[in-house]
Amino acid sequence: MTRRKARWGEGSVYRPNPRSSVYWWKLSVGCVPLRGSTGKRTYQEALQFLKEKKREHLQGTLSHNTEKVTISDVVEAYLRNAKLNDKPSYQDLEGAWRLHLQKEFGHLKAAQLSTDHIERYQQKRRAAGAKPATINRAVQVLRAAYYLGADATPPKVLRVPKFPMLEEKNTRKGFVEVPEYLAFVEQCSKVGAGMLGAFETGYTWGWRREEVAQLRVGQLDMFNRCARLNANETKNDDGRVAYMTEALYQALVPLVVGKSKQEFVFTREDGSHMVDFRKTWWEVCVAVDPVANRMFCRVCKAPTINASKCANPDCGSDNVGYRGRLYHDLRRTAVRNMVRNGIPEKVAMLISGHKSANVFRRYHIVVETDLEQAAMRMGAGLKKEVARVRGGGEGSENRSNSGKNSLPEALPSEGLPVH
Repeated sequence: MTRRKARWGEGSVYRPNPRSSVYWWKLSVGCVPLRGSTGKRTYQEALQFLKEKKREHLQGTLSHNTEKVTISDVVEAYLRNAKLNDKPSYQDLEGAWRLHLQKEFGHLKAAQLSTDHIERYQQKRRAAGAKPATINRAVQVLRAAYYLGADATPPKVLRVPKFPMLEEKNTRKGFVEVPEYLAFVEQCSKVGAGMLGAFETGYTWGWRREEVAQLRVGQLDMFNRCARLNANETKNDDGRVAYMTEALYQALVPLVVGKSKQEFVFTREDGSHMVDFRKTWWEVCVAVDPVANRMFCRVCKAPTINASKCANPDCGSDNVGYRGRLYHDLRRTAVRNMVRNGIPEKVAMLISGHKSANVFRRYHIVVETDLEQAAMRMGAGLKKEVARVRGGGEGSENRSNSGKNSLPEALPSEGLPVH
């Protein structure tokens, strides 16, 4: 069969050398020649592959380098975008990539990623003991990077694979009760004024850890005792105003004295910024309740009280793990405390920074003490009603002396049927 020579702009398929069994494609886009392997062994199949490439070119989705782009390129572009936009969660995103995702996916081409790769990664992390929520947060970094890469010009990826998510059953329900609150205040005071202020802020306003760490002196109005965050300074891009309680005001005063408006509120004793105070929080929690909270070496499994180093001198690893109360538990506590004290839901959402009412209500989890108080209130209401009826309240004159509608002298507690 005689093959017509392709005209300029039509593209062509060819074998790169006489011994090659696979056809390659070539197409000029903007005077720049693009080429690559079709993976096809017959001429007709290679032509069909070229037609797909030409259709992508007409749709504007054909990139000059999609076949060479790696997953590292895609994720690093996403991280640059997050840092450029001052995302409060940038540290967590970068940590998820550097500690977990990079060694699993960094060497792959972006076009190679499939659902099977994701599921194998999930199985490996589950076998290592990671929680479903932790694994999902890491996979979400990869998914967000792919969507940003597909939206770029020219696109870094032409296809976004399906990213399956694990079912999360480890919803936390931790609350800080008043006795524990007092213990935290005492222990945080020993650590430093910065840690005490961070604790009081989380306990009172329920702000996210990243928002607390990035708070600057200029955002505090100490005269009116409030904080004002602009729309671009919060996770959900909504402005926020929150007023201080007396305890919070007293905790923040030492942190703003002598500082300029651009300086961070929460700093350590040496003046350094408390960018990430999770390890300090772990040590505080272990000191408050070493039974419910514990730190351990992930290498030799030995318990430790130092969040930076294993206590075992024969090990000395800095890979320390933690199980116990999280700083995020203060967010749940603040929401519950506001609802308990009669603050309207809309106002409480403005203080805590919840954008969705459904998410806010999920944080307001009913605990056993609330159920106990409900029973006590119902019992008190019944006693009040009984006293009103016995005391000759409204309508008592219409009751006959036969005791037909009268109540017994005491509520029955015996003789009831047992089921």
